[in-house]
Amino acid sequence: MESEPLLPTAAPPLASYNTNTVEPSVPSSINRDPSRTSPQQILKIAIRLKTLLDELISGNTDANEITAPNSTILDGHIIEMAYKAAAGAGNGKPGTSSYAYRSTLVFALLVVKKWYISMANTTIFNADLYHLRELAAEKLAAQILDSQTDDHYLFIDMLCKRYSITLNDEESDPLSALELAVDLHSTIVISSAGYQRCMKWLWRGWIIQSDSDPTEYVFYRGVSHTSFWSHFDPDRIKTPLYQNALQIFFSIIYLILYTASINTPNEARGTFDSFEILLYILTLGFIVDEVTKLYHVGFRYIGFWNVFNDTLFAVLSSSFVFRMIAMFQTDSDNKVKYDLISYHLLACCSPLIWSRLLLYLDSFRFFGAMLVVLKELFRESMVFFVLLIFVMIGFLQAFLGLDLANRRSESTDLILTVLSRTVMGASDFDAFDTFAPPYAEILYNIYTFVVSLILINILIALFNSAYQKIYDNATDEYLALMAQKTLRFIRAPDEDVYVAPFNLIEDLFLKIPIAWWLNKKSYSRLTNTCMLIVYAPVLFITAAFEVDNARRVTYNRLKGLPDDANEEDKEWDLDDGYYEYFSESEEEDNDEERNLGSSSAREPGLSVVERRKRNIERAASQDPDFVIEDAVWKERVKKAVATKLCDHEDTKQDNEEQNDKVELSDLRDQIKELTELVTKLTEKVSQN
Repeated sequence: MESEPLLPTAAPPLASYNTNTVEPSVPSSINRDPSRTSPQQILKIAIRLKTLLDELISGNTDANEITAPNSTILDGHIIEMAYKAAAGAGNGKPGTSSYAYRSTLVFALLVVKKWYISMANTTIFNADLYHLRELAAEKLAAQILDSQTDDHYLFIDMLCKRYSITLNDEESDPLSALELAVDLHSTIVISSAGYQRCMKWLWRGWIIQSDSDPTEYVFYRGVSHTSFWSHFDPDRIKTPLYQNALQIFFSIIYLILYTASINTPNEARGTFDSFEILLYILTLGFIVDEVTKLYHVGFRYIGFWNVFNDTLFAVLSSSFVFRMIAMFQTDSDNKVKYDLISYHLLACCSPLIWSRLLLYLDSFRFFGAMLVVLKELFRESMVFFVLLIFVMIGFLQAFLGLDLANRRSESTDLILTVLSRTVMGASDFDAFDTFAPPYAEILYNIYTFVVSLILINILIALFNSAYQKIYDNATDEYLALMAQKTLRFIRAPDEDVYVAPFNLIEDLFLKIPIAWWLNKKSYSRLTNTCMLIVYAPVLFITAAFEVDNARRVTYNRLKGLPDDANEEDKEWDLDDGYYEYFSESEEEDNDEERNLGSSSAREPGLSVVERRKRNIERAASQDPDFVIEDAVWKERVKKAVATKLCDHEDTKQDNEEQNDKVELSDLRDQIKELTELVTKLTEKVSQN
């Protein structure tokens, strides 16, 4: 796959376009490879940016002034100073040194944000100031992203290219601004328009990893190709959108197989039916996938959902083991015993399997926002559980001490049961009536009061504050979740993507028996052929989907727009005619025009869009008093809005002047009163 040419600056007429033969022209600006900025240079740029923010942001700065859309603090002058921090010659023109250095600005600002986070954690007395500067670094990075007009420079050079920085005389691991923003949870950067457009292109597979160097990213060249077979490529399965769709599909299949297995127990004890065999095969594929990623990524791969999935797989594996034990039992009683244990364990997996589906539905906004809220609630609840553990241990030790007072432990089970159920709201005040009176009863009343009235209300308050915090920032948090999900697909350790359980095919039939002795080139052809066979049904769907997108991209390029500018026809945009141009035949157009009673269908040289606009204008101009030229209306609107803004400024200035007059009048009255007091005091002193 080769890099995709940048968008054309001029568009040929729509009527002369052939979707299968014409390729948009390639601007000269695409033929560039900015020299990679050294880690030492990036460190210097980051230090310069930190100096700028240190001088700009003081403790008296309001956070709202920093994040405001038209911030008076991070204005055009400060953005220009940030560009100057990158130095270099050429004032940012393509091909110059400043052009290459400026591509590291977003990465450097995120590094500065990381420094401020560290400083806020180590110098708590100044944490508020460092949080303000951290906020300013994020906002400045977002403004730089939104100011870019060159898509290739924005997506590839500024966001996707990996950079290293020298820290403590050591070069850091290469990291892109995309990855660093997700790792630092920089929601302001992530929610910026430039970042989100890049994420959308990555999600759709319009930006892909280079074949020659997987650490580099290029534009997918086939994005505008309308040939079906050009998209019938197994490498397209690497697209995050398709991987996510496959995971959702297999999760639903997994759920169906589990439901069939649990609802149709075998008549013969200790045997497997077809549903269970498929269920355990899928489970094995998921386990191998988890182990492979853990091996390549390390312990950083471990998260909440990994622990959740591993717990599910552990219980299912235990069920499988007990079923195998039952199969080899000769005694019928033991066979029934182990078979029942297997089914009981299998039944306990139901809540986990249904909840697991949420992991793959987070790409839908409703489920994604819900998962963000749940994640924050779980995080905040840690405070409650820490307090609860200390309280429970303290009271548990007290009750156990009372139980051991007579040198015998007789009520341990009772104590553990009552203390645990009290947390769930099932208090039992009669349980300790005869146990070490009156001490046990007094202790239990205190425990119930602490847990039911204090700790539970603390938990409610924590949940309320966490929900409010997420609710106020729900959109940004969802975008951050989607960015993390997209990068998780892109950061996958394997170059050949076999979505579980297809990874079993790769491991059992390719890697283990063949990969170790076959040369790399031949093995690549073999695995490509295998992927083509395995994913053939999926590729028919994805290829058709991409052909439809390619037609839209082609139409956008002909209009001189970015590839993703026109996702769908806008009802208010009378100049947009994608569906009419690509979907309607000339006969249908003529029928439509005849139904409208228009003769413009027979006028040569008019496109469908022009004929539609002509019809609307003719129908709307039947009443002469209704006619207003579009250009005249736009000019009137501009003047009216400008007048409104001027009146607003004049009113604001008049109010300020009036306030000044009132304050001056009050000051004069106070001076007059003070003068009278001084005069009276002088007279009294003279009389004495």
